[in-house]
Amino acid sequence: MAYIDLDAHQDNGVCDQFLNDKEVFIFDMDNSAIYPFDRESRRRIDCDLPLPYECRGVEYLRTLKTSLPGFLDSLTRSSSVGLGIHNAGTDVFADDPLGGLALSAAEILERDLYVIGQFRSRGIPVVMLPSGGYTKESYRLIATTVAHLLEDRSISPVA
Repeated sequence: MAYIDLDAHQDNGVCDQFLNDKEVFIFDMDNSAIYPFDRESRRRIDCDLPLPYECRGVEYLRTLKTSLPGFLDSLTRSSSVGLGIHNAGTDVFADDPLGGLALSAAEILERDLYVIGQFRSRGIPVVMLPSGGYTKESYRLIATTVAHLLEDRSISPVA
């Protein structure tokens, strides 16, 4: 399983849950200046990309697009990946009071479609989990991504 965590906070719960599971690979981009400051859990992350406070969307997307393909390629070369999980945190939104990052709604949509596209281009089934988002816009950000995915005729319906 490949777990792509793009919530603003380091995902210490997932890290702790899969601490000794060598079949789960964790990619995490997070604001390193906010909760949690869990060094033990951070060691469990396979691709750890801490971001600066108020990281803008351009830098965020550049980091994602230069790092995620190589991470996924390294996994698919060494073994098959049965499931991809995209933790699609909306607390990266510029107006979010807790995330401390600065992505626009359009950049969040670009992020989500990019991650899902990376999984799909490798034939890896993917689940998108909404998470972290502390504004009245959070549900709209997720709904926009879902609407774009539903409009994509190349997606096979779940049987």
